[in-house]
Amino acid sequence: MKLSGCILVKNNARTIRYAVESIYQQVDELVIIDSGATDGTKDIVAEYTDKIIYNKFENFAEQRNFAIKNCIGEWIIMLDADEIVGSNFSEIRKFFDCGYQSLGLPRYNLIDLAPVTFMTTKPHYLNWQMRCFRNNGKSYFWDPVHHKLGNYRPRLKCGVAHLFHLDFLFNSYAVRKAKVDYYDSVEPGSGYPEAYLFEDYPYKSATVIETIEPRILEMLVADESLLRYNTVSNSYRQGYENFLYHARSQLSRVRARVGI
Repeated sequence: MKLSGCILVKNNARTIRYAVESIYQQVDELVIIDSGATDGTKDIVAEYTDKIIYNKFENFAEQRNFAIKNCIGEWIIMLDADEIVGSNFSEIRKFFDCGYQSLGLPRYNLIDLAPVTFMTTKPHYLNWQMRCFRNNGKSYFWDPVHHKLGNYRPRLKCGVAHLFHLDFLFNSYAVRKAKVDYYDSVEPGSGYPEAYLFEDYPYKSATVIETIEPRILEMLVADESLLRYNTVSNSYRQGYENFLYHARSQLSRVRARVGI
């Protein structure tokens, strides 16, 4: 089955190359929905695809629904401009024929690259993302801020492959605080500071089990503008996360085989 990759952009020149570099060889088409980029974002994505479509921004849900209408694949993966896929991403195609309407993918929220480290505490993990779904006219996005997927069942929480979120590596506390305030202005109570302003809350961390493709990691490590944060980990937590990762991956495969 063909897989369409889609990314919404505006002024995302700092992060977009990482996103498209990680995904463009993994999909059958790459669709970029632009809402008026002026910082060179379009020049970057044009190196990877000629399917760049302008749509005036109303809200995030409407942008995603517009994107769906412009995808031709039987399946769609929606990627944010500050996300990348990891080394296991190609394995999700094995689940396309298993009768599910959507695949939920866990997301690593990264806080360091040496080694690659993610936050293990809620709400940052498992942080399931409903971004991969059949392009059959059933699923759609709603909620103007956090753009949740509707009509996504039957769904498989697919622990085999992760999304990797780069937000904290690129954006300072002040930038993220402005995002929280903006979300609250659009819809009161939707700012979600415990997610975006993690420094204000207790958190723990571990080294990722699924890896980033070497060429992408090399690009990231070479970027001296990226931020780093304190890691809070130990051997027990690392072993526990390793066990859970392999257990979830195996459970996903078993569920797909038996159709539950």
